[in-house]
Amino acid sequence: MAWIHPLLGAIAVAGVVWMAWVGLNARPGPRRPGAGAARRQHARVAPAVGALVGLAAAGGLLSAGLLRDDIDLLSTAHGWAGLGCAAFAAASWATARRRRLGLHPYLGLGLLMAAVGALLLGLEHLP
Repeated sequence: MAWIHPLLGAIAVAGVVWMAWVGLNARPGPRRPGAGAARRQHARVAPAVGALVGLAAAGGLLSAGLLRDDIDLLSTAHGWAGLGCAAFAAASWATARRRRLGLHPYLGLGLLMAAVGALLLGLEHLP
């Protein structure tokens, strides 16, 4: 039971890294002939990856609250980074269709950095 959150988190981080790669390839330009297909793929799969990030963050809160006596809820940098991931994923989803704002790529980059940070900070808490 204690390995569910780390496994879910690792899968979520892999999904975030992949979505960032697809998002980079989705930018329009003359040297990107597959940008349209990448944009459609990003739009189709990114909500599932965002939901996975939210699930991993919720699983971390449950894991710390119910399974770990040695860790208080949100007492670690890993916990705050995971919460940041959920916030960046939600904000990225909210701005995905509002291209004129131009925030979506930056929020996606913030999600990528927070996800990698959460992964690295979580290594010390493995059961």
